[in-house]
Amino acid sequence: MAIVSLLVGLVGPFTIGSVERANAQAEALTLQNYFKRLSYLAYASQSPKQIELKTNTLKVLNVQTNEVKSRQFEYISFETGTLMLNKYGFFTPSTVSISYRKVEKTIDLNKLITDAKTQ
Repeated sequence: MAIVSLLVGLVGPFTIGSVERANAQAEALTLQNYFKRLSYLAYASQSPKQIELKTNTLKVLNVQTNEVKSRQFEYISFETGTLMLNKYGFFTPSTVSISYRKVEKTIDLNKLITDAKTQ
C-alpha cells in the first residue's frame, strides 16, 4: 500500500500537468473556431463587428445592432486590444497574440479563415 501511495505521489503532478496542457490546447482550438464562426457570421449577415480583447475576455459588438456578446477563457489570455471585423469577414489587424501555459502564439486570422474556406 505504501508503494502505491508513493507512486501516485510521484506520477500525480505529471498527470495533472498533462490534463491542463490538453485543456489549454483545446481552448486555443476553440478560440480559432470561434474566430472562423465570427467571420462567417459577419459575411452572412453583412454586419461588421468590433472585437475587444482584454486579459481572458473577448467581447464582440455588432456595430449595426449594438448587441454585445462576451466570452471568457480559463487558460488563454490576450494582449489588450481591439479588432475590427468587416462585413466581408476579414479582420483588421489580421493577427492576434495569445498566451496559454507560458506559450506565446500569434494567430493570423485572415489566413485562418481563407485556409478554412478552401478546404
